[in-house]
Amino acid sequence: MRTAVEDGSDLTRTKMLLFAFAAGAMIANIYYIQPLLPVIAAEFGQDPSRIGYLVTCTQLGYAFGVLLIVPLGDKVDPRRLLTGLLAFNAAASFLAALSQDFASFAAASMLIGLSSAATMVLVPYVASLAPADTRGEKVGQMMTGALLGILLAWTIAGLVAELAGWRVMYWMASAVGTLLLVAIRHAVSAGSTPSSAGRYRVLIASLLEIARRHEELRWRSFFSALGMASFSAMWTALPMLLSSSPYHMSSATIGFFGLTGTAGALASTWIGRLGDRGLAQRMTVVLSLVVFAAWLVAGREEHGLPAVILASVLLLSSRKYRRQMALRRMIEQAGDSSACCAVAGRCGFRVSRQLAMGCEPRRYV
Repeated sequence: MRTAVEDGSDLTRTKMLLFAFAAGAMIANIYYIQPLLPVIAAEFGQDPSRIGYLVTCTQLGYAFGVLLIVPLGDKVDPRRLLTGLLAFNAAASFLAALSQDFASFAAASMLIGLSSAATMVLVPYVASLAPADTRGEKVGQMMTGALLGILLAWTIAGLVAELAGWRVMYWMASAVGTLLLVAIRHAVSAGSTPSSAGRYRVLIASLLEIARRHEELRWRSFFSALGMASFSAMWTALPMLLSSSPYHMSSATIGFFGLTGTAGALASTWIGRLGDRGLAQRMTVVLSLVVFAAWLVAGREEHGLPAVILASVLLLSSRKYRRQMALRRMIEQAGDSSACCAVAGRCGFRVSRQLAMGCEPRRYV
């Protein structure tokens, strides 16, 4: 994305904590909606099959952001790009909090997803500054922040909705985005050298050429897309399942299900080190089997809630492991733009969330 700093001196411990927190906060923006679906559906008078469009809008916005905005990191100073995305994200969250109908909230959700692609600007930025022998570990730390963002997004959103209403969650997200805007402007060095000076149209077209040249990129994009589809189907249908009979859980209780994947957050840096040792292929096979086992467990209706909890743990943890391995390998072997291409392909499958909302959850499994 830009000229690498080989000694990694710009990546101080304080900056890494900030960057990891920013990655988590941006990713959390696209997951706040999930535990809030039942209460938002009730306020806007929408049935479960229609309320799923909110999740689809958010994820499609994120996909477009990764595909169309993140590649600008090869052309634009990352400080300027991140500043713009964070400002846009804060404004979009502000609009979501003010929404008075389903259509306006859906539009704001898409804008939130679009600007949350700032995470995928930060990850290659950190990778470009890290020395080759610790790059996997640094990217793993960023993925730890992202995973914690997902976990805490569920928990915090559920608690806030229960105590103060779902709109307060988006007021808070807007405030966090504004604070990050100030912090990132001070932390990211201005005037980094872009790796491409060509036109934007040529830059976007180059993604297809990169995908054509790197077979591993194509396969990992495909596998990541399938894994994302499985993950999305489970975690979109889960809030509606838990809020209905026989569980009748509150938003706060549903939110705590996000903590079931804590093991994934603790292991992300370790997974990065495995990638540094050349074990990415073996981990991909193992984690694919874990996803398959998770769906078998979730489909056992006679086991009820314990099966749902176990399946959610397996899917959340394995999904993040796979994402970590794919991102690390793509950034190292095919460059920053290839990482963007891989993530964009995976995000395209996030529309599977809508299928999950259109079916009774057990039948969908």
